[in-house]
Amino acid sequence: MIDIYFLPGTMCDQRVWQQVFNLLPAHITPHYIDLPLESDFEKIISSLSNKLPLNAVNLVGFSLGGYLAALFAIKYPEKVNQLLITANYPSKLPLIEMLQRTLAIVAVEKFGYSGVPLSKIHSTLAKSHHHDQAIITLIQVMDRAGGQSKLLSQLKATSARKNLLPQLIELNIPIHFTYGDQDCLVKASKMQSLDSPHITSHQFEHCGHFNPLEAPQALAKQIEQFFL
Repeated sequence: MIDIYFLPGTMCDQRVWQQVFNLLPAHITPHYIDLPLESDFEKIISSLSNKLPLNAVNLVGFSLGGYLAALFAIKYPEKVNQLLITANYPSKLPLIEMLQRTLAIVAVEKFGYSGVPLSKIHSTLAKSHHHDQAIITLIQVMDRAGGQSKLLSQLKATSARKNLLPQLIELNIPIHFTYGDQDCLVKASKMQSLDSPHITSHQFEHCGHFNPLEAPQALAKQIEQFFL
């Protein structure tokens, strides 16, 4: 039996992983870990350390969860056996995204939060999934469940990111990246330029940012093959 611990993305909960969990083979036991709502990365990683077992674990992170999984592995390399990051390139956020986040925080604090716009959801999905109501509804439901306080907490605490690639390359653990060919937040060219004997990557076709929802079967297969 193989135990694997899964982290979600911004404004997501266990439901973002449920399809993948259902598709994993019987010898893999998935464990969901919610992202701690803390004021900065150091406190988030410390809280994650308390949530995870004391022994070294197999870790999977989606989007923000991928960045946090990478940061956790860097801070506690002895606590990670293998690391799979999906839909995240662990580096600084682009200036345009930083600006968008700053404006979003100001707007939400001034006018409140009425939920993620459909246009925002469409921007994160592959074109072929723009009319997939099941995916859209699930994203909206998770967003409503998180609400304004969770959104503000995650935006404020997780926007000041650093480039973690140099430190990840120095780690002596297997690391695997998966990403969608239509992900507007993760550039394929950057993924394909990764050069390290212990870092591998795989691209999903016809997939945007929400890998666990847009390509659950392909992602489950990557997880099964990586965590042998």
